Amino acid sequence: MNCEKLQSLGQGHENVLEIYDVVWPNGTDGITDMYIFTEYCEYGDLNCFVKNSLYRLFTEPCSRFRIKCDFMCQISSGLEYLHENDIVHRDIKPANILVTKIDGNTPQVKIGDYGLSKFLESGDTCLMQTNVGTNAFKSPQHWEKANHGLIKYRRKADIFSAGVTFLALIISKDNKNLIVSFEGPSIQQSGKGIFVGQLMYERRKYNQPAPQLVSMDMHDDDYTRRLKSTIQQMLEYDEHKRITAQEAHMQLRELTDILTVQFSTENSAQHEIDLQSKIAQLQQQLEEQKQQLHEQRLELEGKNQQLEKITNERDAEKRQREEREVRRII
Repeated sequence: MNCEKLQSLGQGHENVLEIYDVVWPNGTDGITDMYIFTEYCEYGDLNCFVKNSLYRLFTEPCSRFRIKCDFMCQISSGLEYLHENDIVHRDIKPANILVTKIDGNTPQVKIGDYGLSKFLESGDTCLMQTNVGTNAFKSPQHWEKANHGLIKYRRKADIFSAGVTFLALIISKDNKNLIVSFEGPSIQQSGKGIFVGQLMYERRKYNQPAPQLVSMDMHDDDYTRRLKSTIQQMLEYDEHKRITAQEAHMQLRELTDILTVQFSTENSAQHEIDLQSKIAQLQQQLEEQKQQLHEQRLELEGKNQQLEKITNERDAEKRQREEREVRRII
């Protein structure tokens, strides 16, 4: 791709991996080797982050669903930036999404690995024909090669790949790779079945119904319905019906904003509950301490009374002795 574009990547967007330098040991003519120096992301790629359940590293008490939605929003934002700059990534997948953190406790994702990226000089009208990318995340247009001998796809192939990535992220379970495929009628977190784009192409080729892509095992609430709708629009077979990166980002931004407000409300309510619980606990401790002081005071009063009784008895005995001594002398 264009060298200047490559070196400027990430300098203008927080969700695109920044490139510090690009070195061609043998010169730029007839490039054979290229070394790219980028910023460091300490948590590795998204696949590693989810597989090893690194959510636990973040002490903010938010749900995994909220973090995943925020990741998807960030990825779509980075993809929007690339497309606005006429760059098609062509290999969007969890292994090319890197995870770092900001503000000490907030996870942040960045799109990386631009080895297959392409700079479009003619914008949206440009059709690409090179069959590159990772099979599990390729669009249906990539699979049409088997039938037509020549593939043709646009920048929205990235949207489809991101949609498959989001689908894998949502149904993901710990200790498994972020990859999905169809095994029988349902989609599974596995790479052993038929890949999403491949099955969509095969179904259309033989005039069969499109597979159900987002019948995910999730709670049927407003948030998940919104998310399912966005992913479904990203996985449209027809590129012209498939939403843009900007539209996906807008929808996901709205969802994450709602979740953030809900979390803040719930967090405030929980904080109030915790505060009231703490006050009740302190009041109980105070009552217990007061009771202990009362018992100690009663015990001390009892001892004082005993001491006073002993003292009075001794004084009485002393007076009696003195009286007897006086009578004896007289």
